[in-house]
Amino acid sequence: MRIGKIQGFEVLRKVKTLCLRQNLIKVIETLEQLVTLTELDLYDNQIRVIQNLENLSQLQILDLSFNLLKRIEGLESLTQLQRLYLVNNKISRIEALSSLTKLRLLELGSNRIRVSKL
Repeated sequence: MRIGKIQGFEVLRKVKTLCLRQNLIKVIETLEQLVTLTELDLYDNQIRVIQNLENLSQLQILDLSFNLLKRIEGLESLTQLQRLYLVNNKISRIEALSSLTKLRLLELGSNRIRVSKL
C-alpha cells in the first residue's frame, strides 16, 4: 500500500532515519518535530516543492530524487546537509545552495539544467 500523506510520524521524536520512498506523497509536512532526523528519503513520490524542513537542522542526507521538483529551495537551514540527491526531477537551474557549506555530494542527473553564459 502506498501512502499519500506524511502523518503519524511526529511521535517518533528520536528517529534518525526515515524512509518514505515510492509513495504518493505530494507535500512534505508534519516532520517539524523530528529534530533528531539525520537521513530523510522521499525518493519517488509526487513532491513539487521543498518545504517544511526548517526544523531538521541535523539532517545530513536528503533524497528527493524522482519527484516533480522545478526549483531547489527551502534548504537554507539544513547547514549539516552532506548529501543531496535530486535526480530525475524538473529542475532547470542550480541555485540556493550557498548555505550548504558541508555539502559533499550533489546528484542532479536527469534534470533540465541549462547552462547560462558567464
